Amino acid sequence: MKACLAVAVCVAVASTDVMHDDGLSLLQMRTQPHKDVQEPKYYKGTTGGDCAPEEDLSFAQCIEAQVKKIIPNNMAAHGLVYNQRSGGFQQTACYIASNGQMYFSDEPKGGRIWPGRGAITPICSKNGGFQKSIAEGQMSCKEADCQHKPSMQLNWGEGGSVVVPEFEILAAGAICEPCGILSYAQCSKAGDTGLVVYGGVTVNSVAHQCSGGGHTRPAMPSGCSVHVSPSTQMNFCSYDTPDGALAGLVSDSGAGVGFGKSRPVCGVCTTTTTTPEPPAADVGGEADGECPAGQEVGYVEGRADNAEYRRDAQRKMVTFDTEDGAQAVCNADDTCLAIWFNAKAWLALYPGGSRSWAKGVPNGSVKSVKLKSCVDIPVDEDEAAAVGDPHLVTNKGKHFDYRAHM
Repeated sequence: MKACLAVAVCVAVASTDVMHDDGLSLLQMRTQPHKDVQEPKYYKGTTGGDCAPEEDLSFAQCIEAQVKKIIPNNMAAHGLVYNQRSGGFQQTACYIASNGQMYFSDEPKGGRIWPGRGAITPICSKNGGFQKSIAEGQMSCKEADCQHKPSMQLNWGEGGSVVVPEFEILAAGAICEPCGILSYAQCSKAGDTGLVVYGGVTVNSVAHQCSGGGHTRPAMPSGCSVHVSPSTQMNFCSYDTPDGALAGLVSDSGAGVGFGKSRPVCGVCTTTTTTPEPPAADVGGEADGECPAGQEVGYVEGRADNAEYRRDAQRKMVTFDTEDGAQAVCNADDTCLAIWFNAKAWLALYPGGSRSWAKGVPNGSVKSVKLKSCVDIPVDEDEAAAVGDPHLVTNKGKHFDYRAHM
């Protein structure tokens, strides 16, 4: 009995050990990280705190987080991230307030002066781009603590990669050429360095807005603009700019919408007069005069290089309501290369530009580009041609043998 008891006890102990080992193995498996689970692109940091070093978002990332609702927020449908320099009061870069509104500060350093900072949550990313943008502009505050003493303007280093081009202020209601749209950094640098003087007033701050006077967007020119009444504040609309690219902010015109209370600040575009290269596809040759026998002027989807559309005396795009209307104008002008559609209207393209045009090129507003070409005159549906009788080929390309019916 003792032997049997001893054996039973031993077996029971051994069995318990095996179960214990299996249990540890399962526990270890459960605690292993799931390698196939991706980290969120953007995430909320600690409320009242700051993002870890190198994890602050760039302006473009902040806009994407807001517009795509990657970070849930209470911004209005027509609203965009508010840009507001911290002034040493709260966090810098991208953050969300307790009311669900999102903000961005481009100052290199935040602060802790404001007691309400404790309710602000930074928005972070393992691939934050804020520090890179600061380095590109060689940006720094006037004072070490960034507390806006004596001003809120930033310093921009001479060796930075942010270059403000030669620019002009267009008439109210106009929009820039797409090649002249300024980025947020260029707009901010122009303001901080006193380059924009309008109506005797030096413009020195920038607001981020695209809704104009209504509740839709875009309803303003893309890029930089000043108010028709001289003010110290410029406006920046991130549509059609690198800053709005991640969020997919592209207007139908590729340059925003003219607004009667805004005058766009546009870079002066440099253009070339090189002869356009022929399209890669064989579309029967360009129709720059009369077409050969058996062909007529037609329009074929393709690509036009070194081309640009025209504007009227008020700098508004010359558009046509219908494709037929655009073709008629293009047919009457031997220099016209093609027509293109932006989902709302048709426009004609002419030599002398510096851009290429095709569906989706130079931006998503281009829905179709049709080259003016010589194309074969179509044959009536019921016609057919004899090819090496007694074989026939229809104008649809189908071949069959001729057989006499007795």
